Amino acid sequence: MDVSEHNKFIDEFNQLINNVEIKKNILLLLKQGETDKLFTTYFGINYNNTNIVSLKFYFSYFFENAFECLRNFIENKNITDTVSKYWYPSDNPQYIHRGLTLGLKCYFKNNNIYIRKYVHIRMPGIKHDLSFSNIVQEENLPSPFGLCFEENDTGYCKKKYAYFKNTHNILFLLKYFQCENITNIFAINGIEYTEYDKVQKINISNQNSNDLHNYLLQQKNPNILSFSKYFYNNYNLYFYSPGIRLNDNTKALYYVDKNLYYNLKTENNLKKIFKHVL
Repeated sequence: MDVSEHNKFIDEFNQLINNVEIKKNILLLLKQGETDKLFTTYFGINYNNTNIVSLKFYFSYFFENAFECLRNFIENKNITDTVSKYWYPSDNPQYIHRGLTLGLKCYFKNNNIYIRKYVHIRMPGIKHDLSFSNIVQEENLPSPFGLCFEENDTGYCKKKYAYFKNTHNILFLLKYFQCENITNIFAINGIEYTEYDKVQKINISNQNSNDLHNYLLQQKNPNILSFSKYFYNNYNLYFYSPGIRLNDNTKALYYVDKNLYYNLKTENNLKKIFKHVL
């Protein structure tokens, strides 16, 4: 299978990151994190067999100025009030506290580029009723839930997040999403589940990139293979946490530095990719 470093996904990626409005937002989000010693950035891709559905750029802030970063990013009192109710600064970027994450979802539609803003937190005190709350077991996690606000055509939609590490829950979700065979391909650390409107999706936390590569080979999609190779060769980024949607062929994948696999501080990866705007 040809995994050349030149394909449609890479061309679409480069077209998106050179958009004037995207570069302006990226520059703001990067500059806001310059004085945050734990500032973390990464990106993800939603894709199908032939196209990039959207690119997702994430910026996680841990310091006390995070609320100022949020207010500079969006003007929505409901969101800022909700975030202030739960979120607090941290000097320890544990899995249970991934910072105040601001994001951009960028995609093509009718030959135009659209940008949607995104805010996510995962903190103690957040609680959701899920579509299958009466089936899954309670998780013994300090922060089993998160929430997200994502911009849409009418304002912002609210997304429910839940995190699972219990084996019973993981097996249930894999069966629910009709992907039980994944356990034969790579070891699973946990699952992030999301639901909103009529959408349900999971991101599966893997333990190493070699096994995940085998999973991608089984998808038989040369576009995502060459896209992943490009970011490894040029930016030393590893693929991570494949995503699956219920009753939808759209898939997701994230790109991080290797420190994430060892639960170490990750780098400002987007600064490398967007060095042309700094």
